[in-house]
Amino acid sequence: MKAMNACYQIYKDIERMITEKTRNMSYDKTFRAKVIDQISADKYTILYKNKGYPASCGWKVKIGDVVWVCAPRNNWNELYIQAYQPDDIITAVNGVKGSDEVSYKSGYVNISPGNIGLGNVDNTSDNSKPVSQAQQEAINKKVSILGGDVSDTKIGTLENNIESDFPIPDNGDSLKVVVGKIKKFFDNILLYKKNTEDSIIEVNAKITDIKENIVLFYNTFSEIPHLKIKNNDIVQTGGYYTMSDSGGAIYKITDKPEDYSISLSNGLYANILNQDFVNYKMFGAIMDGLSDDNAYLRKAHFYCNKYRVLLKNNSGKIFKKDMEPIYIQSDVDLSGSVLYITNENSYSFYQIINDDGFNYYNYNIINKHNLKRGTSYFPMEDNSLPRHCVLKIEDKTVWSVRYDDGILTDTFRSELMFHNVYGNCMGPLIYGYDDYETQTNITYTKYNHRTLTFTGCEILIETTPNVTCNPITCKRHNTVLKSFFINPKHNSLNNVQYKNSVIRIDGCYNVIIKNIIGTNIAGKPNTNGSRGSGYSMRFDCSMGIRVIDCDIGGYWGATAMNNVKDIIFENCSLNRIDVHEYFRDLTINNCKIYDWGIQVGGGTGVLKITNTQFIKYREPNSGGQGIVNINNSYGALFDGNIMIDNIDIITEGMDMSLISVHFNSNSSTRATKRFPDVSASNISVDNVDLESTCKFVGIKTTGNVGYNKYQRGKKFVINHINTRGNFDGAVDLISRVCGTEEGSNLNAEGTCVFIDNDGFKTTMKNGNTNAVDFITSFQKTEVDEIIESLNNRIKALELANT
Repeated sequence: MKAMNACYQIYKDIERMITEKTRNMSYDKTFRAKVIDQISADKYTILYKNKGYPASCGWKVKIGDVVWVCAPRNNWNELYIQAYQPDDIITAVNGVKGSDEVSYKSGYVNISPGNIGLGNVDNTSDNSKPVSQAQQEAINKKVSILGGDVSDTKIGTLENNIESDFPIPDNGDSLKVVVGKIKKFFDNILLYKKNTEDSIIEVNAKITDIKENIVLFYNTFSEIPHLKIKNNDIVQTGGYYTMSDSGGAIYKITDKPEDYSISLSNGLYANILNQDFVNYKMFGAIMDGLSDDNAYLRKAHFYCNKYRVLLKNNSGKIFKKDMEPIYIQSDVDLSGSVLYITNENSYSFYQIINDDGFNYYNYNIINKHNLKRGTSYFPMEDNSLPRHCVLKIEDKTVWSVRYDDGILTDTFRSELMFHNVYGNCMGPLIYGYDDYETQTNITYTKYNHRTLTFTGCEILIETTPNVTCNPITCKRHNTVLKSFFINPKHNSLNNVQYKNSVIRIDGCYNVIIKNIIGTNIAGKPNTNGSRGSGYSMRFDCSMGIRVIDCDIGGYWGATAMNNVKDIIFENCSLNRIDVHEYFRDLTINNCKIYDWGIQVGGGTGVLKITNTQFIKYREPNSGGQGIVNINNSYGALFDGNIMIDNIDIITEGMDMSLISVHFNSNSSTRATKRFPDVSASNISVDNVDLESTCKFVGIKTTGNVGYNKYQRGKKFVINHINTRGNFDGAVDLISRVCGTEEGSNLNAEGTCVFIDNDGFKTTMKNGNTNAVDFITSFQKTEVDEIIESLNNRIKALELANT
């Protein structure tokens, strides 16, 4: 638009100059008239339109002759006779006589210019005929509209020189020069447009934006003279508070404020113009960890969110005294900075949100009777639900009652599905929503086709115990969170009740979390607030989460999850992976898991563990002795398939169980109660304590609820267990540890298989490699009978070896 306006203005300027030049322009006028009187020897009176005018003449004419008269430049005071037609036209010639000859000649006469008085007349073509001085002066004042007689308008190759390629007429130019410049200007514009797709923008940049692009430079923002600068000025600074403090930027001065504007004392505003990236100092942040930079941080992200500009801040302490989140909708790079978390900002610091930013309600499109367990499709012939949206299905009826350390809490279920088209979705439902008790609430958000990357920094946490600490929350689909260093000090994350998650993923689909390093101080014994929990990462109502290359240790759990699906941990070193309740499909590959192991509550699908090492030491021993610990603190057990292959267990003389199941009669649920199926193979158990012996148990159960309330799994298969070190007695397939008789009725049905590559006795005692396969099939019997049968079989093997 600027280019078009510039061209139009140039046209109007040229039109105005031409009008001024031609307003009083005079042209030659030639007409026929009749000589009616002789005034002097070289001046006559001619009659034109019944009015007499004096006219000069260079030869003699007679009264009554018809002559051609010229009014030069239409000046009737300077009329002169150009030619005449005498009245006595000669019709016959009897002879000719030159001016120097005495007598007339007749017959064949040799006539030359000289002998007839025409010696001064050149015999030339029309194009070469000379003109008189008066004629030449008149011609010089006459200009062809086509510019054909303009000699200085030759068009050469278009160059970048504005003055030569796009000349602008000046008030002092002659009309000839004006027309020549006009012709050259527009010829070159046409040529430029032909050869350059973006010609108008280039012309605009060369002609009209020169004044606008004049940049006023100042060393710092404070040096800008507020009273001298004016609207539309462009200002560049070398720093904000000091030269080269990384706060230098380019600003446009305007009288219209934006959310990110910096106010000036003259009533104007400085709006940043950087298009590649901005940082906090460009908006005035001090970054010393003491000053409240809240307003400056928000201005920076207002700008970045509006124009999708990278926020790149690589130094200083990021600090604000405010509990309201700063919303993020653009890429962020905080590497090299320190995010400083105290009691003044711990509740929320950053919140990453969807590009669209709205939740859309859907009341009638989906019939809840089609939302059956395991389905990923519901009928929708009209495709009234948008493509590529993320569905959130909530149950407003209490799903379970959690029992935790004497406290009962109502919990509700929800989950996500990704809708492709016509009711086809990804993410099978965990349980069904088609029963009469369920009250569904269905909403959807639009999927972000643009990936947002948040590159983190050190998170320095210096809060007191028992405060909520949740600095980073992601509520955006298609997001990458990476490169954070979690560094809590003192008792920062300790709480009597759960309040913490340093990084929280809430209501998201397709999120990658990578290279998160740090420590979780929560749960450290003998510290204030240690009874409760505080997690490094927490996932709520999310799907498609990938946790890669993370290393988080400490006392309490590295992760916690509720209402999640399709979660993958890969190449991680963590002290705990915890899924509290309501989940589907968890994969753990090539990881190291310390202390707590894997904790799961109610859920279904596949729990797959491959190529992973579990490390259990006596100290700090703040976790359990199970590899997979299943509990019904929310009322239900994980009832899917547990698949384990190629795992290595290191224990420091502690009894270990592959599967540990804990029951609690105080919790309740609407879910079906069922044992999982287990298939495990290639398990290595190493007791590194040379002075202690320990036991390894296939499945261990504890708690105070009857097992007969749970449906039985179809199989429990363990293949190829290798043990190293001192083990006391046999490796048990099933062990029962219970303080009451209520839960003593554990039945196994289907096929239960236990295979020890090296044989019970040699493996447990001296590492003899004699291979003995031990396979037992169980029918419905009591646990004690099963254990007794196993012991009898072991004794028989020992006698046979003796």
